Amino acid sequence: MFLQCTLCGKGSLSKKVFETYDMETKELFSFFECSFCKVKRIYPIPSDMSLYYMKDTGISMRKKTNRVHRFFKKVLLNKEFTRITKALDVEEFLDVGCGTGDFSELIHSKGYKIIAVDSALERPVFIENTDIPYHRIDYDTYTINDFKARRTVVILRHVLDHIKDPNNFIEKMLDYGALGFYIVVPDTDCMKMRIFRSYNCYIDPPRHIWHFNKGSLKIFFDRLNLKIVEFGYDTIPTIVPSIYRFLRIKGMPRLFTNILNPKELLQPSPCLSIFCCRMMYYGLL
Repeated sequence: MFLQCTLCGKGSLSKKVFETYDMETKELFSFFECSFCKVKRIYPIPSDMSLYYMKDTGISMRKKTNRVHRFFKKVLLNKEFTRITKALDVEEFLDVGCGTGDFSELIHSKGYKIIAVDSALERPVFIENTDIPYHRIDYDTYTINDFKARRTVVILRHVLDHIKDPNNFIEKMLDYGALGFYIVVPDTDCMKMRIFRSYNCYIDPPRHIWHFNKGSLKIFFDRLNLKIVEFGYDTIPTIVPSIYRFLRIKGMPRLFTNILNPKELLQPSPCLSIFCCRMMYYGLL
């Protein structure tokens, strides 16, 4: 199979890395690697992605987790907030793909202007009783409803890997007045990705479309003429959700697998650093 890599525009997605399943629909997807930038992408990409966000995995991205999960995530979000404000001159944030709205709520509590954006009809759970503006985005056209261009730093935490056409998406955000971007994606070169391969929780097709490493992201940003201000890694424990994905694919009863649902009863332990997944972050202008 020959597929042009739209990310870099130079290579082809011709090398099949592996096949794996959506753990909920049991549909089979292939993963191809670009011959030039080494990004990986799923095939096929469903025409209507919204159906896959109506399943359990998609719903979990928009609901509150338990207190342990929220505590550790808040520690990470505070660290990320400090990182952004040190690296970029920020007056206002646009939190695109805000999910539960927890980062938007935290930024708001720090006294900064923040606008939350996601595709859900309802306001995100963490900002439903706040005055934080909320706008809906169409992830097919990348249009934000009732939103006029303004100078913001755009937050894309675990968003770029879900986007069908990252190039057009970033261009659209620039049209909306983006002065800079803060981007977080999983690193496909980390050890845990290599250990769990198709059972890694961040593989999760078809919701995760693109799978980046440092090199592919740099090529992507160069193509868009975006300057990298800061680059680094965060390490978060993900062994439990990967085991959960493995058991779901293998058809274990839900009564058993729900015990290992990382957003429900059992949380990944911070001490499991050997099985942690590196998250790459970039501050861009």
